[in-house]
Amino acid sequence: MQKTHYSSFSITSNSTDNSQNNASLKGKVSSLESLMYEVADSVEIHRKEYQSLKLLKDEFESILSNKTEDMLKTLQNELIHLDDELKREVGYQLAENSRIQTQLTHLKGEKTALAIKLNELHLRISNLEVQVGNHEQN
Repeated sequence: MQKTHYSSFSITSNSTDNSQNNASLKGKVSSLESLMYEVADSVEIHRKEYQSLKLLKDEFESILSNKTEDMLKTLQNELIHLDDELKREVGYQLAENSRIQTQLTHLKGEKTALAIKLNELHLRISNLEVQVGNHEQN
């Protein structure tokens, strides 16, 4: 009895072993077919799960993209609003600075005029004191 091995199958040259071998071969083929169907079913399940996950991923990407765009628009609008408010406040501040500068210039002019009047009054008082002193001596 001579045996030749091919992979996991054994083929014999004896005719009595041939019928057992056929049954064994049919069993192995049947087992392989069964395994093939199980693997095919498993592949199909995984393929469907992959497609489901891919759709879910695409949906999440779309949602995140929309939210990102909305946030960007909101931030841009807020930036425009803050920029307008800043420009308005700067305008108010410049107007207030100009008003205060005008008042300061006016007050400096009044201070100078009062200083001149005060000097004139000191001079007049000095003159009056001199006159009173001269009058008392007479």
